[in-house]
Amino acid sequence: MLAAAQSLPRAVVGAAASAPGLASVLAAIEREDRPLARLRSGATPRRIAIGMAAVLAVPLLVVVATPRPDLAVYPAARLLAECAALAVVVALAAALTLRPMHRPARTGLGRIAELLAVFVAVALASLPAAHLDHPASLALDGADLVRRAAGCLVFGTLCGVPAWIALRLLARDGDRPGRRAGLIAAASAMVGIAGVFLHCPIVHHTHLWLGHVGVLALPCLWAIGCTFVGRRRGW
Repeated sequence: MLAAAQSLPRAVVGAAASAPGLASVLAAIEREDRPLARLRSGATPRRIAIGMAAVLAVPLLVVVATPRPDLAVYPAARLLAECAALAVVVALAAALTLRPMHRPARTGLGRIAELLAVFVAVALASLPAAHLDHPASLALDGADLVRRAAGCLVFGTLCGVPAWIALRLLARDGDRPGRRAGLIAAASAMVGIAGVFLHCPIVHHTHLWLGHVGVLALPCLWAIGCTFVGRRRGW
């Protein structure tokens, strides 16, 4: 357009055509043709379906491959209620993360989802012991506390990684998460907590706080870092 504008002085046309802003715009347009960009530009129902499948895959795999050995004595109603609480938070945070760009950001609802993730994680770890009827649930002493808690922390964090990757790939602005970083962190952390909850039979509160609630730590640190960087870059 600038080159065709014969009325403009040649110096102005040349300077505008070589401006950094134009180069960045052209580079962004070129990136829109890449597979990842096409994935992010897909219809919202499709992106949500793919995201939810990725979110549910890990907890289901844990139940099939390495379920907690005390399921036979764990109160069924409480188990369902705890799973439902985790699922609600994950679904809310994931849906808000994958919202279309043309819809206004619901900042208040997003903050509620983030706070709800912390509240549910802390509340579930603080409830009275579900039972005391299985040796695997009680096999914890002071010398073994740190090792077992560290194992659950690593296990839960790894369980949340696929959800974190999927939401980053599917979010419209996943390459610069900015305000959505907290939602991505909340959803992936809760998936990790769900995974370790369905795997670990220990019911001691200290273990649950260190090994299960602690899964929130790494995603929260990532979200804080993204928020800080996003503000500096104007995301």
